Amino acid sequence: MFAAPWILVCVPFALSSSPGTSSALAQEPAPRVTDGTTDVPPAAAETGLRAIALGAAPAAAKAARLPMVVVALADWSGPSQRFAAGALADKDVVRLLGERSIALRLDVPRLPEADLEAWLLRHRIDELPAVLVLEAGEREIGRLVGHREGPELARSLSGLLEAARPSRALAATLSPADMERPLRRLELANVLVAEKAFGEALEHLLWCYDLGASKDPTFAALRNGPVIAQLGRVARDHEAARLALETRQAQARASLVAGLAKGGVAADFAALSRAIGRRGDVLALYDALAAPDAPGRTLRASLFEEVARDLVAAGRDRDALEGAGDPLGRLEQRIEEQRRAAQHPVPGAENLQLLSRQRAVNEGLLWFGPLLRTDRRVEANAVADRLVNFDPSDATFAELVRIAAASGRSAVARDLVLRARAALPADRRPLLEAVAAELLRGGP
Repeated sequence: MFAAPWILVCVPFALSSSPGTSSALAQEPAPRVTDGTTDVPPAAAETGLRAIALGAAPAAAKAARLPMVVVALADWSGPSQRFAAGALADKDVVRLLGERSIALRLDVPRLPEADLEAWLLRHRIDELPAVLVLEAGEREIGRLVGHREGPELARSLSGLLEAARPSRALAATLSPADMERPLRRLELANVLVAEKAFGEALEHLLWCYDLGASKDPTFAALRNGPVIAQLGRVARDHEAARLALETRQAQARASLVAGLAKGGVAADFAALSRAIGRRGDVLALYDALAAPDAPGRTLRASLFEEVARDLVAAGRDRDALEGAGDPLGRLEQRIEEQRRAAQHPVPGAENLQLLSRQRAVNEGLLWFGPLLRTDRRVEANAVADRLVNFDPSDATFAELVRIAAASGRSAVARDLVLRARAALPADRRPLLEAVAAELLRGGP
């Protein structure tokens, strides 16, 4: 029972299925997380609130690395109704709720259920309207109680959300020594990116990219992988990040053109070009360095690995094969790398084994088409033979058939279909049969 229309004595949540409101305290399965993303319902454009149950919201907030905000209202409370129609509709408030938090509306009944009453009592919510800000759905950062106007609510809410940022809690645990460790800095940068604090994230990401390998040599493998990928994502929304990447790309290009580049610059130039959406720059530079008088001509070969697939995709088979030199030898090298990796497996790194195997398969598939299209049939057959001996799978056979058919070599494609049917039982070649039906009209 309530002592006044806006005073709450015992108030668990009401069940509700309306958009942007919480349904119940009842536990729902935690939202799934994949590559840092979740299947949390999106924020409603007009309110910034999400249609998610209170029981599932803490896990969603943790997964999204955002604060959790509970907006407690009641349809029987005059202040609540004025608050909902006024301050909550303010465009700055809507933006804060939708972009910087996992926010949900809690409709409070006059006679709440026992489990919800316990939650409200635990969080000491005894007056409506109330806005509760929790760090990742757990520790309370602060609350705003009672009616207020939109601009005031936006200012107060912004301050609480700033204090509730997971990056603040993480940064507090990092010592000066930790900040010299690139993996710890990258961890902090990733949290900042999740918060869309791009300016702060950029500082740490650039430190990782420019200095990380000098602090920890093992970090070199991550520079043009996760680090540059994250920088590319930030650059799409943050002009300073784009400018930083463009500057480094221009520096790497100038070094290659002048013939002054040292090891790794070609890979840096390619990674930076891809990060800013200018993949074509790599192939353009590769062609420019072919000029007899180009100072950086001797460095052209260092760019080949970065442009091989682009050359094939552009129909420049002879240029691609010239750069490759010995396609079968390249395939053998990849297979040997996979064999050595398999002999020394790393516990918990099974995915790396699969990636190593797939790299070898991709190497063979890359050169099969150019060899066929340039009438180097003997070498093409040797690559196909070695490839299916190494990986006699449905997927490998199907891709070889597809490449042969797309290259205008239908006889080769039919031979491969027959070979696959002899090597694989019918229930293990669905991809092969699908390709055969589509490209060869059922095959022989």
